[in-house]
Amino acid sequence: MKTKLLNSVLGVALGVLPFAVQGQTTTHDVKPEMVPSQAYYNDGIVSDISDVPSHNPYLEGNGVGGVQSLKVGASASTGAAFTTSAIIPFKLPVRPAGKLVVSANLSVHVNYGREWITSNVDLYGLPYNAASTINPSHHYDDAYPDAAAGITAIEDDYFAKNQAAGALDTARFEETSVSGDAALVDYLNAQYDAGAVAGDYVFLRLNVDNPATTGAHYFGIDDGSTANAPTLTIEIEADSSTGPSADYAVAAPTEDGYVSDPSVITTNNPYLWGAAKLGSSAVDGSGNLTSVIIPFMLPERPSGETVDFASMKVYVSYGRQWINSNVDLYGLTYQDALANGGTGREIFSSDHFAGDYPDASSGVTAIQDDYFTKNVAAGDLDTARWEETGQNANLMAYLNAQYDAGAVAGDWVFLRLSMDNTAMAGSQYFNIEGGDSATPATLEIGFSGTLGVEENHKSALALYPNPVEDGRLNISLEGFSNQAVLKIYAITGKLVHFEKVEASSRNYFNTHVNLNAGFYVVSLQEGNISKTQKLIVK
Repeated sequence: MKTKLLNSVLGVALGVLPFAVQGQTTTHDVKPEMVPSQAYYNDGIVSDISDVPSHNPYLEGNGVGGVQSLKVGASASTGAAFTTSAIIPFKLPVRPAGKLVVSANLSVHVNYGREWITSNVDLYGLPYNAASTINPSHHYDDAYPDAAAGITAIEDDYFAKNQAAGALDTARFEETSVSGDAALVDYLNAQYDAGAVAGDYVFLRLNVDNPATTGAHYFGIDDGSTANAPTLTIEIEADSSTGPSADYAVAAPTEDGYVSDPSVITTNNPYLWGAAKLGSSAVDGSGNLTSVIIPFMLPERPSGETVDFASMKVYVSYGRQWINSNVDLYGLTYQDALANGGTGREIFSSDHFAGDYPDASSGVTAIQDDYFTKNVAAGDLDTARWEETGQNANLMAYLNAQYDAGAVAGDWVFLRLSMDNTAMAGSQYFNIEGGDSATPATLEIGFSGTLGVEENHKSALALYPNPVEDGRLNISLEGFSNQAVLKIYAITGKLVHFEKVEASSRNYFNTHVNLNAGFYVVSLQEGNISKTQKLIVK
């Protein structure tokens, strides 16, 4: 099996494009997690234990203007004007052997700042731990840097008031600077080098740098329970020598939607517009159950190869407070692409299902029990997030079975999300963002014989200049003759430029493209030879 690239340029709606050549890295967006068996997140605030002997650390969050927040400043959990630090644990992802963290960034949402704050906020890294427990002994409120053993200074003046003294701050995101990003990279690599492994926690601390900062004045930072939770983005070199990866990222079309029992819901079933409701909230407003069905257009499976990588992700933008059911994942029988304007991606209410896993109906493939569920405690609204299957053997087997049954490139497979509790509470549901949103469901597929890294670099298309500013584009014809065809695709998958190639004596092709600013994929094809590359138009 050959090594394959991990990153794609584009996930294309209503079509598929091969992954273009990029550096082999994997990016992780890490957020605070729920404390096991508790109803709060593991981020919180601490104060000097001699000043605040109880509720220290404090993890339950503070309501600041209606937003659950971490208070950083001179406002302790007891209400006294003692200084606080916010400490945020982040669970580490895998760093493959011999690889490094190559980029990192911390983003927090500052939702509030009192009028007379007289201190900036500094950022530090604390030693890693296998547990996410916050220790009040790590509180600090003095000048940068903190020279205590084991403490890593990451960024002086990470943020400060964004309004003049006497005025309340305006809400905004604060991100680490270029130098802060570099310090984060060094800190994270040092934790791995010291023995940290995937599943261990690193701790980032936000603290004021003036112990005499004005009493009762503080910043409010959205905590882990919010949609704007702190996010640590970590990019790690990928282990290209192990395991398969994706070659295609296929985005859901606009015709995804939700269905209900057709004997009960007789109109607008299926319902294809906007976010799809998954749960006990039918299109007519009743508490009847729904399923979400998502079509995906198949790419070509090369002759003699098999699907050796498959993963799906959906964006859950909303979840009601009292959902008492998990979501299961199934595959339905493929449908042929239709000629004369037909699409083959039509979904049918007869495919609705709710009940215990697995659904034993003919033509239905059980893929994953409890694919996802609520991500917060009962009684709270869910926070928005991606839900991913990860590399899934059942999904691979399902896709191979569809190809083996006769499916070809352009045909449609259908993945269904179903509730496993038919007695779930009424009017409770998840919102699954559809193909007409900025966060459509995406199916990643990889095949067993796709070119390795070295071969892909050889087949990458040379374009210059790139970015293009005046429409003039030069394309290398190395490996091609005068029979090649140039195609340029927009990010929607639409073909926006087509022409036959005429080579110059210097083995390159000059053309002029009249394209709007944005990202495109350029493909040069001749018989079985194909090269692609990302194009930026300014």
